[in-house]
Amino acid sequence: MDETADRPVTLAGIVRGHAQRQPDRTAMRWDGGSMTYAELDVRSSRVAQALRASGVDAGDRVAMIDKNSPEQFELFFGAAKLGAIPAPVSFRLSAPEIRAVLDDAQPAVWVVGPEFAAFADLAGAGATVLSIGADGPGQRYDE
Repeated sequence: MDETADRPVTLAGIVRGHAQRQPDRTAMRWDGGSMTYAELDVRSSRVAQALRASGVDAGDRVAMIDKNSPEQFELFFGAAKLGAIPAPVSFRLSAPEIRAVLDDAQPAVWVVGPEFAAFADLAGAGATVLSIGADGPGQRYDE
């Protein structure tokens, strides 16, 4: 009998469960690297702790725009572990459409990938801006 059958599946539980059952199995691959489920679990937990330390609470939104990067998955699961709401924004949207999404979401944090640094100011004054990559606006994601 499955012991988890009566418990709801959560985003945080997905990565934790895979890390417990198959820690060394590859969770994702990308050009130049890969990450196991155990690594994704640890890295997303670090993201959750960093978000909490920067003032993000359960229920806050964490918006991000990038092209399927490892950081995007770390943020997605890290926000979920904190109880925050991951809010991925499609990179295919125009600047006015992105602004409309962000105006609606009111994110506490806005994370922009290297190709999307020009959109950093679209989140408004209330959001902390993080940049994936060395040359972007705001604080660096990896710090």
